[in-house]
Amino acid sequence: MEGRLADFDMALSTLKKQQINDKGIFHDMVEKFKNEMTKKDETKLKELTKKVNSAASDVSSAKEILNVLEEARDTLEDRYKEIEETIMNLESTLNNKISAILKFNEEFGQTFSKYEQTFSNYEQTFSNYETSLQTFEIKTERKMHEMTKTFEDKSSRIKEQVKDFSKDFDQKLEEFKQAKSDLDEILSAVKKDVDTIKPNTFNKESLTMAFIIVVLFEFILALWIYLVQCGRSTYSDSSDGSQDMTARDVLERIPRRVALSDFVCIVSFDEARQTEHDTLVKSALGTMQDIQMKYFVVRRHEHLQKLPKCKFYIMCTEFSERHVILEEPGLGLGDLKRCTYEVIKRYRADMVILYTRDPGSRSLGDELYNPNIYCVAKQPELMGLRDNRRFISTYDKLTEVQKRVLHDDIAKCMK
Repeated sequence: MEGRLADFDMALSTLKKQQINDKGIFHDMVEKFKNEMTKKDETKLKELTKKVNSAASDVSSAKEILNVLEEARDTLEDRYKEIEETIMNLESTLNNKISAILKFNEEFGQTFSKYEQTFSNYEQTFSNYETSLQTFEIKTERKMHEMTKTFEDKSSRIKEQVKDFSKDFDQKLEEFKQAKSDLDEILSAVKKDVDTIKPNTFNKESLTMAFIIVVLFEFILALWIYLVQCGRSTYSDSSDGSQDMTARDVLERIPRRVALSDFVCIVSFDEARQTEHDTLVKSALGTMQDIQMKYFVVRRHEHLQKLPKCKFYIMCTEFSERHVILEEPGLGLGDLKRCTYEVIKRYRADMVILYTRDPGSRSLGDELYNPNIYCVAKQPELMGLRDNRRFISTYDKLTEVQKRVLHDDIAKCMK
């Protein structure tokens, strides 16, 4: 467009120069014609005037063309300005679009980075879940194997006990039958003797014999009653669920002082958790390979009569939402753990309560127990254990501080 406008400017300039030249030439011609007019006749003057008018008409046409060209140039300049403004508007719009695209690209990059991080975290979480699931499957399989083995061992022991009980029962039954047979014979003999003595009631020798027979009869009767009671006692001891003793009944039969052996006894209340309790305790023993261990499961109050008499007890309790670790006394069958605590205290043995599977004990740091277990600050028995560093809470593994404290307590007790 600028080139075209330059061409138009050059054409206008050329036309202006040509106009000036034409004017000069025309003026010269007019002067020349005037001079000739004076010399020629009117006819030639008319012809000359006609030619002058024609030339003037041509000059007028040239002026009109020049005006048209100037108007065209103005129109082209206006059009050029409009095109330039349009181009500037397009350029501004394009810059805005490019800025918006760059901003969108930046935001998209940030969003994509967040999604990428989220996906990475999801992959890590999924990997952790997969690892946890594999660990759970392994532990479950191991636990099932251990439970199966324990069930088989218990089943075999129960079968042996039943077999021995059946054998003893048959033997006792035969003894009862024999005793009854002997008693029948004695009664028959006594009856004969009575029939013999009766006519001779006042015979001194017969009276002495009758007295001897009565004493012998009483002795046999007492022996028979004793055998019957032994049979009942054997049956009662062989049947675990035949008794229903309370905590008071058990504590009345527990002596105040007993001889304690150099053992560490792990007391559990759930046979399925006994293996985990053993693992926790042994993780604290470390190099103490000479420590002798015993294991005991308490399911009923009467079981406490057979609690091993050891110098050190580790009483393992499980998490409950109400944090019931040692029940309040006098609640019948509900105070099993409290009764166990009282029996150990009567033995004058050292003890530690290990509170397991507590979710609040996952990250304890240097603490021995979870301070949110409110009963530790309210129950006198637990407060005493806490003050002596004999209360430990955990989820599934002991911290280094807990291991060291438990190790030192056991080592000090076994010196």
